[in-house]
Amino acid sequence: MAATSGTYTIDDPNAIVEGKTIAQWTQDWWTWALQSPAHQNALDDTTGQYANVGNGDHRSAQIPDHPGVFFIAGTTGGDATRTFTVPQGEALLVPMLNTFDTLVTESEAQAYIKGWRPTVKDVFASIDGTPIAHPTRYLEAPSDFFSMGSVRPNTFATEIGALKGQELTPTLVAGYYLMIEGLSPGQHTLEFGGSTNTGFSTHVVDHITVV
Repeated sequence: MAATSGTYTIDDPNAIVEGKTIAQWTQDWWTWALQSPAHQNALDDTTGQYANVGNGDHRSAQIPDHPGVFFIAGTTGGDATRTFTVPQGEALLVPMLNTFDTLVTESEAQAYIKGWRPTVKDVFASIDGTPIAHPTRYLEAPSDFFSMGSVRPNTFATEIGALKGQELTPTLVAGYYLMIEGLSPGQHTLEFGGSTNTGFSTHVVDHITVV
């Protein structure tokens, strides 16, 4: 069942949004994150100035005229406080804590993802000061391998060592995500993050204006 407040709905992890499962949207999220311009990447952004780069393009092929899904960035570790706008009607995909593996064998990727999940210590999120109940229930762990496409030059992927033109496959992802729909026009504060027992932690505070 979806969790509903007076102004928004958090979709069930198995929900279909704009013709895709949330798990499928998380694959698109990673493609967006790694194929974004290296020096305008939302993951490294500490202010929100790049939050809209590459966003607004995430439309379902099955329902092309409907509002899309706006990808909210996490961090590569550490804290960030950002301010940006989101078009009214866009669903928000929020990565409380997530990971991926690519450019290895399928068995290696499966072993990595399987090993990552027990390391998770906590995940959390709140909207306008109201905590999201039972955030660990929002696990998305697609079983399908996919490709993030050929690495474009001067992207976040090349910054972390991928070669231009190299195909990012096989890729496997997992994480705890919220799909938020119906956020009302106006100003909102979204806070989220998580940590693992390997020492990784992320904490994001987003001041969002829905327009």
